[in-house]
Amino acid sequence: MSVIAHRQRGLGKLEFAVVVALLGILAAVLLDRLNDLERQAERLEVEVALRNLRMGLRLAISEKVIRGEEAQIGELLDANPLAWLGAAPAKLGADGTAPLWRYDPATRTLRYLPRQKDAFAGREELAWRLAPILDPAGHTIGITVEALK
Repeated sequence: MSVIAHRQRGLGKLEFAVVVALLGILAAVLLDRLNDLERQAERLEVEVALRNLRMGLRLAISEKVIRGEEAQIGELLDANPLAWLGAAPAKLGADGTAPLWRYDPATRTLRYLPRQKDAFAGREELAWRLAPILDPAGHTIGITVEALK
């Protein structure tokens, strides 16, 4: 019998090691890509929530104007901006305990605690403040949402 006829069928140790190494590399690349997609999704989630919040604020101001209540636009500064969203954003963290979105009415500050800090350049917290837009006479004619550093 020839040597070729007696050759072992299946994978040898070297082939198996090469396959395992390739699978490990593919898994690492896949996990890195999935982490990147998760960071992008969280950034998009925050961007959409802020866009919806600003739209809800515009709607609330428009309702005041339509009703002839322009003098009461400033009252919206005391409202919780999360109430202006059609659907509340995810309020619970991954462990189900810590709220991701918080509003402090005393400082009119909206805060977001990122699940993935590296999605936001390592920041522990993102914050925005409701600020009045005043006319020359000092009356509130609008409200803006300002990002805080």
